[in-house]
Amino acid sequence: MKITRVVAEAESLRRSSPVRDALQTLDTHGACRVTIETDEGISGRASIGFGRLDAAPALLAALIADELAPAAVGEDPFMIRGIRDKLQALTDYHGTAGLATLGIAGIDIALWDLVGRAVGRPVWRLLGARRDRVPAYAMVGWLNYDLDDLKRVCLKAVEQGFRGVKIKVGAPTLEEDTARIEAVRAVIGPRTALMVDANQVFARHEALRRGRVYEQLGCYWFEEPLRADDTEGLAELARALTIPIASGENNYGRRQFRALFEARAVDIVQPDLRRAGGVTECLEIGLLADAFDVPYASHGGGVHLHLLAALPNALFLESGLLPEGAPTRLIDGCLPLPEGASGNRCARPARRATWVDGNWSLPQITALDDGAPGGVDRRWPGARRLNIGDVWPGMSGKSCALRAKMAVPPPDEDAKRSSEEGRGRATPMFSRIVPRAPAGTSSSSPRAESRSSPGEVAVLMSADRPADRRPSAQFVQVAEGEVARASRQMLRQTRMAVPAPREGAVVAAVELERAP
Repeated sequence: MKITRVVAEAESLRRSSPVRDALQTLDTHGACRVTIETDEGISGRASIGFGRLDAAPALLAALIADELAPAAVGEDPFMIRGIRDKLQALTDYHGTAGLATLGIAGIDIALWDLVGRAVGRPVWRLLGARRDRVPAYAMVGWLNYDLDDLKRVCLKAVEQGFRGVKIKVGAPTLEEDTARIEAVRAVIGPRTALMVDANQVFARHEALRRGRVYEQLGCYWFEEPLRADDTEGLAELARALTIPIASGENNYGRRQFRALFEARAVDIVQPDLRRAGGVTECLEIGLLADAFDVPYASHGGGVHLHLLAALPNALFLESGLLPEGAPTRLIDGCLPLPEGASGNRCARPARRATWVDGNWSLPQITALDDGAPGGVDRRWPGARRLNIGDVWPGMSGKSCALRAKMAVPPPDEDAKRSSEEGRGRATPMFSRIVPRAPAGTSSSSPRAESRSSPGEVAVLMSADRPADRRPSAQFVQVAEGEVARASRQMLRQTRMAVPAPREGAVVAAVELERAP
């Protein structure tokens, strides 16, 4: 398997309700989405998020497209560390720390996603899992919230089952910080962990003064009291205070983290998956931290859940509130690890669809893959996202229009020559599709090169006529992985159409994702 293409796409939207910490206002929902494609039709995806700076996603996309992607094309996607090292060496001249590291992280995360898809396993199992659930806390207490809003969101986090809540500190006065901490403690009770985060705004003497108060108030940790690069100052605070010092979200690469550990500058390390450099780099950072007896608490959630499942020193996953109606539930304050997930989304987005009462019931489909549940992938005009539990109605005699992995690729030159005789080559990418062609339906055009092996599939591909014209519909039956012959026009077809099957029929291994 070889990488054939790396695509980076940028998006930046304004937040309708900006939030603020002591350092900055986060007013943007930005993302740079990375897709890695291979010659075997398997792809991996990642998304690098931005909370501010409207132009940043586009700048990162340009850096990936112009500098990193050409270096990754042609590589074996399973050689993840080798690709990471190659990209770090490539960017060393202008400096790897910074935007280049975010780009490397995007490629690294997408590679792990791709590998998970290729082997059909969640990434946390590939990393060498230690646990199947991870303790979680909720970061909910933004500095622009008044006391009533602060208490409301913190109480909701506790009601959802989180083991702790985190609030922002660094208000103009210590008295304001104290009032916020006491208000939250009053509603969450004495047993729920309460973390405080200063976002790097204090000088050393002020951090020491406020830190002594925070520890007296029973705060669980004091996060980013100083600039991320003030390793000496962090070490001084760690020695002077009994409250644990947490930092690391603004450090880049394992060597910066090594300096933190050697100086004993952090009691809890908090890498950010983007700035640290991706799954591979964070795994190495976490294991290095374990050698120094430093617990690991993620900055951010998402893909970090997979890493924390594998790390022996995992302490907490950072999360926000769980969305209303989300299928995920905390179990004893822990988030369960997903089965079938790879990287930041499912390796097998849907495995089974069942025909019931004239509808395809799709209980496991989660996406047409562009991010948040319920969204629509604008790259597919008119495409509809299916969520867990959705039923896609009315397919009797109609095209299902699944832009899916069964989409037939354009023919190669050999196939183009044979297509003049009405035949080309295509390789269906499903492990099994049933029901097969009904009795009496022509299967002679397009023909199948059948070896009569088990696992035959029946796929109706209709590019030039509607699928509900049953007498003229054409089926192709092929064994798993076998080469089928189809017309040149059908080779361009990107839809899956299935006639009304019998009650209880199943279509298995459907993967809703953009076709190559």
